[in-house]
Amino acid sequence: IPDNVTNIRDYAFYDCTGLTSIEIPNSVTSIWNQAFYNCSELNEVHISDLSAWCNIAFASADANPLYYAHNLYLNGELVTDLVIPDNVTSIGYMAFINCTSLTSIVIPNSITSIGYGAFPGCISLTNIAIPENLTTIGLNAFKECYRLANIDVDENNASFCSVDGVLFNKDKTTLLQYPAGTEGQSRSHTGS
Repeated sequence: IPDNVTNIRDYAFYDCTGLTSIEIPNSVTSIWNQAFYNCSELNEVHISDLSAWCNIAFASADANPLYYAHNLYLNGELVTDLVIPDNVTSIGYMAFINCTSLTSIVIPNSITSIGYGAFPGCISLTNIAIPENLTTIGLNAFKECYRLANIDVDENNASFCSVDGVLFNKDKTTLLQYPAGTEGQSRSHTGS
């Protein structure tokens, strides 16, 4: 995709079942509804700037090529230990959906919000640390993260806390996320 493209419209790659790899330039700011619908052979998404990726507005789950690809490459390297840059203030809707290569995430203090469904289906993710300044976590942010065993919250965070790796609001009146990989879970899951 050329560097001057800022938007990828609805259904742009709809049913492109032969597409196996795509490079999204830093110029892209929005990807519209079902842009990558049924790109079933897609297995690599290449980017060169993680900050730009975190700021893309995805209109739907399958607007994000990771929905099918599962593997994100930053400057040619497969991303397994995700380190969000300090200049990023939010992680958007469906930003890392089904990114099965992720095993850990470092979220800097600059992040104040994690969008709805930011990390669903990240089945290799084992733990995550919530920084002090994070105030908003969207629904289903960690849905189907089957190996996620622990969510740590900075003790100075004013909005959230964790007890034995379980995420609550600060006053512990609302349970927000019980990690699916917590020891003692009766559910077993295998997936790719």
